Amino acid sequence: MSATKNMDLKRARDRDLYLAFRKALVERGFNSMRDAARHVCSSPAPRFYIEPKRASDLVGLILANVSLINLNDSSRRMAWQLYRNYQAWVKEHPDSHLSRERIIEILVDEPAPEFYVGPQMARKIIYKERKKARAKWEKWREY
Repeated sequence: MSATKNMDLKRARDRDLYLAFRKALVERGFNSMRDAARHVCSSPAPRFYIEPKRASDLVGLILANVSLINLNDSSRRMAWQLYRNYQAWVKEHPDSHLSRERIIEILVDEPAPEFYVGPQMARKIIYKERKKARAKWEKWREY
């Protein structure tokens, strides 16, 4: 997995989670950061934030009946969701000659049912993104 690509995915996830947080604040009017973060981490995400190679490896482990006990809960849920999506894709396209890796490349770019981060991590991401947004605003105001 290339470090640059992984950082790009992390930045995109953080940005998208923060935007979902801002949208939830406007639309739902949450009174606490805790409630908003809990809502956002279980809300739909624009994509799966995982390298296709890593996702393919995880789906391969599931296909081989290897336990995913070494993964945290969020990563395990993501792996199983990708596996279910993979199985559905294969069932819908029985004549496809695409490899598992190529199918997974397609699937990770599709919308995900959640961000696959816990509420505590969501709050950390939101605080960090809010701090970056404020710094950008302050810099802009100086001009």
